[in-house]
Amino acid sequence: MESYNKLPASISNIVNYCTNHGRKYENYCPHHDKLCCPACISIDHRSCIGLLLLQDVLKTAKTSVLLDSIESDIIDMKCNIENIIQDRQQNLVIINDLRNRYRLEIKQVRSKLNFHLDTIEENIFEDLDANENKVKREAEKLITKLSEKKKVVEDLVRNISAIKMHATDIQAFIGSKSIEIRLEEEEKYLQGLTEDGSFSQILLKLNINEKLSNMKSTIKDFGNVTIETSQSSVVLKKTKTKLAQKTLKNQYYVQKPFYNITLVLRSIITMPVSMARSWLFRG
Repeated sequence: MESYNKLPASISNIVNYCTNHGRKYENYCPHHDKLCCPACISIDHRSCIGLLLLQDVLKTAKTSVLLDSIESDIIDMKCNIENIIQDRQQNLVIINDLRNRYRLEIKQVRSKLNFHLDTIEENIFEDLDANENKVKREAEKLITKLSEKKKVVEDLVRNISAIKMHATDIQAFIGSKSIEIRLEEEEKYLQGLTEDGSFSQILLKLNINEKLSNMKSTIKDFGNVTIETSQSSVVLKKTKTKLAQKTLKNQYYVQKPFYNITLVLRSIITMPVSMARSWLFRG
């Protein structure tokens, strides 16, 4: 009873009778690999050849090649599963290493992009400052020149006032002509500034590179991640149960002795007496 309790339920629940017909198993059919009761033989195995007595088969049940082969296959199966688990765990380690490597690579690309953007940003800042300084220099130069012209005009205003108050008639006549000529010269200078665009409103205009402006629409992602597969390194150990089953069939298959053979008349051949004699003599 103690040894019986050590059996797993799947084994201890096995019965020695046919659940379909309620009769005890008496034979084994190697062709269908099934236990048979007398009813099974008459219904399902009527044409089967080589039915074996179950008592003969069971004599070596625990020492048969099949049981040893199944045990070996179970051990191989356990080894296969362990190898697969180990391979999957190693694969997970590789995946984690790849993820860390690719994250570093992404950050390096981002760093290069940041460095490049910082560089071209600095370049545009320098260009902006240079253009501003150029405009400032030209404007300051013009302002300086106009300041000098302003002093000249102020001198002319003072001279006119002095002529009105203190000059004689001849001095007023000749002096006004002189001031008029000088005034015309200053007017020509201002007219020249108008014609060469010196009075044009000067502005700075920024043109952002279209590729940068359209970065959101043209560069929608950093890249993409795909899953690839390669040939597995796991080599499964093949089971040997089918070969053992074939060996088992050969082991238990016993030909019937000649004395136990029953002859059945199939047909009658009629021959002339002369032919029969000739055949008998030749034989």
